[in-house]
Amino acid sequence: MLKSTALKNLLRFLKVLAIHGSIAVVVLFLIILGVLYAIDSYTNHGEALSVPDFTGMSMKEVEQTCKKHHLRYEVIDSVYSNTAEKGTVVDQSPGVDFKVKENRRIFLTVNATCAERVNMPKVVGVSLRQATALLETYGLKIGNLEYVPDFATNYVLEQKYKGNQLEPGEMVEK
Repeated sequence: MLKSTALKNLLRFLKVLAIHGSIAVVVLFLIILGVLYAIDSYTNHGEALSVPDFTGMSMKEVEQTCKKHHLRYEVIDSVYSNTAEKGTVVDQSPGVDFKVKENRRIFLTVNATCAERVNMPKVVGVSLRQATALLETYGLKIGNLEYVPDFATNYVLEQKYKGNQLEPGEMVEK
């Protein structure tokens, strides 16, 4: 008799355990499904915009295009190129037709409105080779050379920029 009661209690316990375990598994499964659905909804999964071409646009045009396409922009760099119009976009990331989510930030590189300027180094009194190396370290290029008869051959006697005498330390465009 004692064995049958203990067996009944064990079976009842296992039955309750199986029911509660099944309920826990179903609830956990529903929670996981709910979280996955919420993540899909929150991140706009499957929805993407095509990035427009900002190259050549002014900043005003960029702002209008970003509003129209529900995007944001940030200027991360400026470079100077005399082939591109001043103040316009020369590069972008992500690139054209790249698929992005709404409200994505587009990183832009803009053409500077003026060329970069540097201090002119002193090259008078040094050899042409030294002057060339020094100017190149500053990002400058040698223009026209005028050879003047002098006892010091291939030495710089004066420095000019756009035909005018130039003092060391004056600002010049790269």
